[in-house]
Amino acid sequence: MNKVKEYVTKRVTQISDLIKAECSYFDFLQLRGSAEENLKIYYPDEFDFVLFSEKWKDKITFNERQNLPGFAYAMRQASTCLDRYQLTDPAGVIDPVQVRAHMKNLVVKALDKLGITTTVTEVGPVINFDIPSEEKSFPTIDIDLVLYIQQENWPTTATTVLSPELRALGVGLVPKVLEEDEEVWQISFSAIEIQLFKGIDADGGSRRKLLKIMKYLKLITEWPKTVSSYHLKTIIMKMNQEHPDRAYWIDANLVARFRELLNAFLNALKTKALPSFFIPTFNLLKGKDLTEAIQKVEKLIEIIKTDPNSLFPQQSAMCNPPQTSSSVSNKPLKNKSLKKRLRIHS
Repeated sequence: MNKVKEYVTKRVTQISDLIKAECSYFDFLQLRGSAEENLKIYYPDEFDFVLFSEKWKDKITFNERQNLPGFAYAMRQASTCLDRYQLTDPAGVIDPVQVRAHMKNLVVKALDKLGITTTVTEVGPVINFDIPSEEKSFPTIDIDLVLYIQQENWPTTATTVLSPELRALGVGLVPKVLEEDEEVWQISFSAIEIQLFKGIDADGGSRRKLLKIMKYLKLITEWPKTVSSYHLKTIIMKMNQEHPDRAYWIDANLVARFRELLNAFLNALKTKALPSFFIPTFNLLKGKDLTEAIQKVEKLIEIIKTDPNSLFPQQSAMCNPPQTSSSVSNKPLKNKSLKKRLRIHS
């Protein structure tokens, strides 16, 4: 994993350097997502990076869109190289559609200069593309690259109580384009999430292990794209906030926490309501067709009741993926008792 991470970071740095030479949008490249949080399962063939801009935090601010929690207008306060993407109505608003499109063009140019032939697409706020892999087990590595503009102010809708250390990390704006309003940017808490999960099991708890188990089950039972690992992560953050005590998260309680997480997730799907951990008025499941997801989760629960061993191969890919020439074996998760004891009650 470490060798792959070093290789990917080197290659994406080459791409970001070429982007920076065209337009100084950002200050530095930063790894985000499961690779940075050590929550990856299976092969290390997907990586998330942000082009982190902190120099514009007082030049581009945000104005929250009250009827769209979690989203805001990016407001020009001083000159930047994004001035060309200002809208006349609303005045001073930086257009995320044009910014994201320009970022895509810069990525395409950079890949061309490096001789990398791939498809480049816009997905949510990110620019997605593949780079060649050095591993025999996976020929390409999927990259998500997103512009992240650090902000000085805190969203008024972000009412969840956080430690001063976490809150000091602040929020950023990313150019996610909504159908409801193509002029708003998404407010991102990814910097806080990374730090939160880095220390979440400092007490020796099993929160990260629980999330890895659920990510693994989500993958092998082929949940639809309407639901994501982030939805599971959101529930775990809420569970941890409500029950921060160490005893609640010891390995002996892993099965109980697994039941709690899976039942909470199924309830969220059935009610079509999953509040954002940071912005409780932001429903992460709003407008999604969850019919297939509900069927998949209910089927998973039934399999766990009748034949849990079928979900966990002897050498679990969840925490011990097949070895590649450069992968470092992970400590296998002790799931024998979990396989025997899992019982989920709706």
